Amino acid sequence: MTNRFEIRVLLTAILFLVPITGGLVVHTLLQVEESKGFSNRVNGYVAPKKLGSDIAMANESLVTINCKDSLGSGFSFNFDESDLSKGFKFKSENTDANKSHIVTNAHVVEKCLDSNLKIIRADKTSHDARILIIDVENDLALLVTKAAIPPLFGSYSSPVIGFWVMALGAPHSLAGSVTFGNIINRDAKLIFTTASLSPGNSGGPLIDNEGYVYGVNSGSKPVGQNFNISIGVNTFCEKLIICPSTRYWQEE
Repeated sequence: MTNRFEIRVLLTAILFLVPITGGLVVHTLLQVEESKGFSNRVNGYVAPKKLGSDIAMANESLVTINCKDSLGSGFSFNFDESDLSKGFKFKSENTDANKSHIVTNAHVVEKCLDSNLKIIRADKTSHDARILIIDVENDLALLVTKAAIPPLFGSYSSPVIGFWVMALGAPHSLAGSVTFGNIINRDAKLIFTTASLSPGNSGGPLIDNEGYVYGVNSGSKPVGQNFNISIGVNTFCEKLIICPSTRYWQEE
């Protein structure tokens, strides 16, 4: 009796474990197969493992921009060694390696074309800045400031539909605010996301889950629900920077 009971328990356990382990194997194989399709080091669909430190790093690069009665956002942007080796550089002859360059929207600074701007960092310090390039057609502008602000860098990863993103800025004067979402869709110039944007977010960065810039947050569509717009970093290549033929990511 004892042997029969033990055998029945063992058989039941085996029958119970087979579908679980089989499911785990299938799940693992699917994860491996999925990861083959992406060039980035981590799965672009998931949030960063060290989200707090990524937010803190991004906020170090973030600025609030005061232009007369307008309030917007911007971020320090530059090129890392990989960018420089590929031929990326700012187009303006007035760029200076010893100064910080701020990317923002043209509509944030267009009222201050003939005057200096004030930018406010995360530590509440205020600094002068001036406009180097303004690209009204693409709603982009490049500023320069003497303040040493840690830069963000452009993402080489193509913004795939469904990928995780975060948007930073100063909505309604709340500097350092962060919203999360995913990519809804994109075209040649724009990225559409669910990362909520409000007045004051304009000019802030849209960042992927590796901490690189996908684009500049620009606005929302008044129709539909939570349909927000960012200008892709490839569009910088129209007026702000000199890009190699491959740009940041290949167009599909």
